[in-house]
Amino acid sequence: MFRMHGYGGDQTEEAMRRKGVDRGVLRRAWQYAKPYRTILVIYIVAAGFMAALAILPPLILRDIIDQAIPNEDFAQLNILVGILVASILVSVGLGFLTRWLGARLGEGIIADLRIALFDHVQRLPIAFFSRTQTGSLMSRLNNDVVGAQQAFTATLRSALTDFLTLVLTLAAMIALSWQITLLALIVVPPLYFITRKVGASMQAVSRDQMNRNSDMNALMTERFNVAGALLVKLFGRADEERD
Repeated sequence: MFRMHGYGGDQTEEAMRRKGVDRGVLRRAWQYAKPYRTILVIYIVAAGFMAALAILPPLILRDIIDQAIPNEDFAQLNILVGILVASILVSVGLGFLTRWLGARLGEGIIADLRIALFDHVQRLPIAFFSRTQTGSLMSRLNNDVVGAQQAFTATLRSALTDFLTLVLTLAAMIALSWQITLLALIVVPPLYFITRKVGASMQAVSRDQMNRNSDMNALMTERFNVAGALLVKLFGRADEERD
């Protein structure tokens, strides 16, 4: 189920960098989200409504400034202000709902992943533990699992709301003025390439961060047990170990 990079796995670091996320990995990941599919559906729908509500305030303010105030139509002004306030309140409520659902979904997935990883590791043969650092296993259990959880919560919500907001905003802009919309879209191609470049860099940084956390946990686990501490004190290597 899990393959420990650098400790008994058959994939080198360079091979892992070249390898993308295949459908098999996605299917395995979905198995952990499947028990929470009802929460996931509500989470996605609520995020979609939040994206739709995000484009309402500018449109309402436009009608207030262009129509209600110049025409001194106080009835229309009251209605528009009421809709504006209601949309903000609903958006805040949906924000609380999505955060609660995201926490429920994320913490559930974290618990399931950690239980599965713990169960898998303790069933491995003794030879695996003789060549694997305990700190590395602890890092996988504590840190890497959180990264998987974030993919189902923060990353999913951000990607979904950004996409829906983009589509709805573009639709509204085109309906108002397709000429200005085309002018505004001039900045999209360079931003796209910049984002792709930064995304690749962030992927490498995230991988390096996980490996460094693993090394740090392995070092502390080895040095802070009785045998490791006795060895350091016996040879007087505290300064070298600190460095």
